[in-house]
Amino acid sequence: MALDAWKEVFDFYRDVIRDLNSAGVESAATGGIACIFYGLVQQTKDLDLVVTPGRSETIRQVLAGRSFHGNSVAYMGPFGCPLDDRWLSGGWSSHLCYGRNNTESYPRIDFMSRPPRVDSWQRGVDFECVDANTLSWTKKTQREKDWAVVNSLGIKMIEAGDVRGWLHLHDARILTGLVEQGLQPPQDMRKERPLLQLAATRSPELRPVLEVEKFQIQQVDHERLREYQTAWKPYGREINRIWDDIAKLSFPQQHQEIVHVAERLLKKEVIGPREMQALIGRAWQETRKQFPRAKKEWISERFRPRVGMRMSL
Repeated sequence: MALDAWKEVFDFYRDVIRDLNSAGVESAATGGIACIFYGLVQQTKDLDLVVTPGRSETIRQVLAGRSFHGNSVAYMGPFGCPLDDRWLSGGWSSHLCYGRNNTESYPRIDFMSRPPRVDSWQRGVDFECVDANTLSWTKKTQREKDWAVVNSLGIKMIEAGDVRGWLHLHDARILTGLVEQGLQPPQDMRKERPLLQLAATRSPELRPVLEVEKFQIQQVDHERLREYQTAWKPYGREINRIWDDIAKLSFPQQHQEIVHVAERLLKKEVIGPREMQALIGRAWQETRKQFPRAKKEWISERFRPRVGMRMSL
């Protein structure tokens, strides 16, 4: 995308965030756009937006009140869920755009109200994006390229005096370097992330344990996405079958038709606490195949399998 065109889209995104917040919908950018706010340049065309649960009707009204080059808001095809609280609260995301041809020079916005790996999200110093801690957790994905971002955010947090940065450093050299400078991870951070004990003592075990931790987190993300993909297929097939007709409709009519299909075919809650523990167990099985000597005691509790838990849904 040309620089001028990208700036125009970027400014449009900022205006949407401000409009939503003015309408009482707490919202903030995450993903690639948030990385740009933090000075971590990433090539991105979409706005990933975290929004207040329970306000989907207001969000739809705000979006419908805007246009971009004469294009009104529309659904992006058979992807994601309806922009409806019943599915957003279940961890689904909804994908919309301004521009029927869906080219890269037109705004595309992905909405979520329950971002992965985040119990509760917070805004950063810049009210338009999430804080570095929230962004770091959302970036711990199965995609290798995201981990450099996580590490950079951890460094920025430590430099800013935010001790939660210790939770996001995944480079052994950086961790031990901080200790050599006289810094130590606080006890509450060590409790949440046990391998920080190894960093504090500059143990040679730190590097292989970091590899195990990262692999386990990536496997959990892989299992999570697979659950959503499986649940989405019946709905996606039906939306894809009728999409040519839906694409011709106005946004309110699109929403009505998509919700009608979702009510029949799209499960609202895919991963509850029991299902999450089961997929963590499956992920650990894969981790042990890759690292036979791996010890779960060094894994953060949120990614660690429980003793005696069932390993399948």
